[in-house]
Amino acid sequence: MTTLYRCRTALSEVRDHFDARVPARAAWSAEVWPERTGLVVYRKNRERFAEPMRWGIPRTILDGVRNRRAVSTAMWFNRRKVEETARFQNPWRCLIVMDSFAYPAGQSGARKRMWFGVEDRPIFAWAGVWAEVDDEKRFCGLLAEANDVVQGRSMPVILDRDDYNLWLGGRFDRASPLANRPYSETRMYEETLGEPWKGSGSEGP
Repeated sequence: MTTLYRCRTALSEVRDHFDARVPARAAWSAEVWPERTGLVVYRKNRERFAEPMRWGIPRTILDGVRNRRAVSTAMWFNRRKVEETARFQNPWRCLIVMDSFAYPAGQSGARKRMWFGVEDRPIFAWAGVWAEVDDEKRFCGLLAEANDVVQGRSMPVILDRDDYNLWLGGRFDRASPLANRPYSETRMYEETLGEPWKGSGSEGP
């Protein structure tokens, strides 16, 4: 499951890529671990807005289950129960802004970050849902079966720009097939930069 991604971008780039209204100033994490702040695009009154949100939605909001894992940062759409689909109606769907995501590679105790991204796209969208929790907005991403580049793991549901309107504003029956779709491996890359999985000062697991 994805627990680390990067969002190294500028508000102007997000505005142009997602055709979204952005705040004059905003703060988010360039490396996003659970409970850190990422950039998220959502739809309201037929317009797109981009703003920082915290990664992870309490399980009690997503599915009403209380367990030792307090929040969900990613989930499988096709494992949701019928009564849980209200969270996937279009007011609550979102686009999570990222430039790459990572999985650990190597032996325990010496794991490195293996990064994955989309060729020729400095930023792209991970399909997700968002929720208002107390006084803040939070988000959670959706998972698909991994392609041959990511190799046997689950992976984020990556959307193309042509999918954005359907995911954010389309009817549930038309948008839901996007939530289960692995991304084409022919358009992805992987790289290892020798970074330890848990770097100095990181808040990751």
